Amino acid sequence: GSCAFDLRPNLTHACVGRQSCTVRCIQGSCAVDGAPIPTGGDPCPGTPKKVTAQVQCERTPAPSPSPPWNISDLKIVCQSKPTNYTGAFSSSDDQLTRVWYSGAYGSRLNMMPYGFNSIL
Repeated sequence: GSCAFDLRPNLTHACVGRQSCTVRCIQGSCAVDGAPIPTGGDPCPGTPKKVTAQVQCERTPAPSPSPPWNISDLKIVCQSKPTNYTGAFSSSDDQLTRVWYSGAYGSRLNMMPYGFNSIL
């Protein structure tokens, strides 16, 4: 499946001024480098709530060296591909469970070379 996160209302926080950043989305909640950002509801309606997505953003050079710049559109598009993952974790603390799944699924993405199997 695929879904889109429309971050236009949150452009001032989404990777602005950074060399790179990480956007993590777990159970419909997204964060940029650990700081929560609203997505305007469930970005992937109809998907299981245990779905975890992680996206790495790279810096985009500005069209000119001096400001002002105007970003009119920014979206993160993610595609999911089911895999046979044999690990599992469950805790009575929902946040701890979410942290475990973020680490388990996010580490795969972090170890891939930039541009590897990129959908963009």
